[in-house]
Amino acid sequence: MESAALRAAAAVAYAVGRPDSAEDRARSALDALRPLVPFVGAELAAWDPVGERFDGLVHEGYTRGVARHLIGAELVAECAELGMTRSCRPMRMRDVPDQARVREGTIGRLLLPSGFREGLSMCLRSDDGRLVGLLHLSVDDERHPSDLACDTIGALNGALAQLCDATGSLLALRRLLCGERAAIGLTAGGTVVPLPGVERPALLAPGAPALEVARRALEGLGGGAVAGAAARGDGALAAGGEERFLWPAAVGGGFARIQLIACREPALLALAAVEPAADVHGLTRRELEVLTLLAAGRSNEAIARRLVISPRTAGKHVERVLEKLAAPTRAAAAVRAAREGLRAGWLDA
Repeated sequence: MESAALRAAAAVAYAVGRPDSAEDRARSALDALRPLVPFVGAELAAWDPVGERFDGLVHEGYTRGVARHLIGAELVAECAELGMTRSCRPMRMRDVPDQARVREGTIGRLLLPSGFREGLSMCLRSDDGRLVGLLHLSVDDERHPSDLACDTIGALNGALAQLCDATGSLLALRRLLCGERAAIGLTAGGTVVPLPGVERPALLAPGAPALEVARRALEGLGGGAVAGAAARGDGALAAGGEERFLWPAAVGGGFARIQLIACREPALLALAAVEPAADVHGLTRRELEVLTLLAAGRSNEAIARRLVISPRTAGKHVERVLEKLAAPTRAAAAVRAAREGLRAGWLDA
């Protein structure tokens, strides 16, 4: 059994790191636990920070009603009363101390009448202590789950929690790419999700113009819309990609750089982080606008029309931009702008 426990632990770790959808990774994790607990019913659920409820990632063997109850508020309240939300250790049916609770709670009212003779449940917590998921395994053989199986699954709490933590990928991206920058999560629908323990950028406050520009940059994520956005070159963020733009700083003058980084999680689609733009090569606000339009392939005449200035003035701005960037050509300036994120985001507001 010890070797089975080691194999299960390795398989769960592999499932967590797979570049698959959350549902596929969750199913692989359940399959990895089956040698430890020969379950006939199982569910792995994740906390949805947008809807503020648990959503089932994957379940099998339960009726729809039982599966729905096992991720509902009543079940979570039972777990809290039993101390499971604090300990984050698995608890079997036979481990529940109060038999009256067994008869009157989920076990007596739903699981036993459904033919499940034993099983375990476990609350999943992230490294920073948030309740991010639920695991339920039910069996029709009272000899299971064994003590060793419970100990092994308890030791895998953190790994299973990673599967369920919708903000986990964004927090990891922030640590890896953005350091201590203020940041938020953005969903496919443009909903803002605060990140636990992370300062929210003032520029991305509710209703802020910069937030609306960031939301529109996410509209191209997914399927043909991504390809279309890339073909148009309209700045929409491609899946797995990155988008950066400048915005006038909220305080102190100068500019801030807003960075959008795509995430693989389906619910939280992108990380939006903000940092001071320390070096814009002395470019003024107007020159950044000219550079942005120049990089988009606009002629001097088109730049003039967009900014409501004369073509002669537009030409002079282009000359100063090339000089400040030490760029010999417009194409070289466009490359420099893309590489350094020198795009005037307020033009899209």
